[in-house]
Amino acid sequence: MRHPALSIAVLLLGTGHPAAAASGSPVPFASLAQSVSSAVTAFEVAVVRRQDRWRALWRRHNAHRVPLRAPPAVDFASRQVLAVFLGSRPDGCHAVVITAVERMAGRVVVTYQERRPAPDAICSTVITNPAHIVSVPRSPLPVVFQAATPAPSPASWPSRPGGARDRR
Repeated sequence: MRHPALSIAVLLLGTGHPAAAASGSPVPFASLAQSVSSAVTAFEVAVVRRQDRWRALWRRHNAHRVPLRAPPAVDFASRQVLAVFLGSRPDGCHAVVITAVERMAGRVVVTYQERRPAPDAICSTVITNPAHIVSVPRSPLPVVFQAATPAPSPASWPSRPGGARDRR
């Protein structure tokens, strides 16, 4: 006797149905800018599909830089831009990185990770505004951003037994 559940699973796998796979299809992405000194000071995510909007986002990201550099070239006929701005952070040990872009269940899912300092890290005491901007192949699908579990950054100095720092 055939197993109906097995037949349905095989059919789903063969059609690329979203229920067929636990994870999506990876989407290649290229980093356009990654910085801890963005001028965007509040949390924000962005999907940009037009050149004029790209120029506006680049101007906001670099508003504190004089002269303003031209934005990286993006061919919006075939690509789109995705961005994550973490907003202000209290020290120089924070960062953000887009770790994955996938097509999943009829949407594009962007996974990003905030890098935080380890408890014993020595960090510069400066306000930072981490950002990561990437380009991906253009897609009409809705885009969803999801945060991965924050990861501690490596400590600034290797620890010695007893918690003392080696500053050689």
